[in-house]
Amino acid sequence: MIITYHEKGHSKRSTADKFGIEPKQLRDWIKNKEKLISVAPYVQKLNIGACPKFSHLEDELIEWFTEARSQLKTVTRFMIQVKARSLAKKTSYQSEYPDVKNAKFSRKWVDSFMSRHNLSNGRKTTVA
Repeated sequence: MIITYHEKGHSKRSTADKFGIEPKQLRDWIKNKEKLISVAPYVQKLNIGACPKFSHLEDELIEWFTEARSQLKTVTRFMIQVKARSLAKKTSYQSEYPDVKNAKFSRKWVDSFMSRHNLSNGRKTTVA
């Protein structure tokens, strides 16, 4: 609908203003028109972003996380951070990822990790 409105001769800026979006967003939609039309309706992003830097370490970390949660244990962000740092000290990860020694596993990294894996900070509750 936005693209057809633009094709009627209106400027991209006026079209963007009419629909309350940024002109850059409209330009991107026009550029990716064919991809957007052909993609499945439930897909929210065309570009999924960069892959995690330490994917195997994250796989083991997510296994630890799900195991702890299955036992109804609380897992805090700090615990995730500490576990990631301890996993980074393993020789197998140090040989696979030479720069893992310098990784900080900061709060921002923990937030991104949790977002990538759709994790929340709550714990499972039982209904009495």
